[in-house]
Amino acid sequence: MRNKHETGFTLIELIVVMVITVILTGFVADVLFHQVATFNLVTARKEGLQNSRFASMLLTKDIRQIVSADSIFHASEDSMRFKHVNGTQIDYQHSGSNLYRNADLLLENLSGFSFSYLDDTGNALSFPIGDFSEIRVVGCGLSMLINGQSVQSNVTVTPRNF
Repeated sequence: MRNKHETGFTLIELIVVMVITVILTGFVADVLFHQVATFNLVTARKEGLQNSRFASMLLTKDIRQIVSADSIFHASEDSMRFKHVNGTQIDYQHSGSNLYRNADLLLENLSGFSFSYLDDTGNALSFPIGDFSEIRVVGCGLSMLINGQSVQSNVTVTPRNF
């Protein structure tokens, strides 16, 4: 029995407060864990999309600047080499899950990549291409897996100087 002049908490009151505190802490920790996981997922997806968009824009810009139809030195399903209007040779090469531009890594974690080529009538050229000067339109398709979700980008480019 408690005397009316004694102050403090009983053991049961302390245990109840501790149990409530543990439950609330667990709930808050779970919410924070899910928020961090969602943030990481969104950040990785955003970075993957930005990298994919940058690679597509650079590829489009470079192909538009091919000197002439005779300036294409190599064109296959996974690589292309040509002369740029600034006089440099540009080489795009898909190897494994990476895309390289002049041996510099441009994009990684690709699940698929391919070039396609059309002639002046819009017909697809079959591989191997015998005469590169027949190429009038270049298509490029790439796909990436970002945290289990597929991201695809397709561009079709008509070089300016053809």
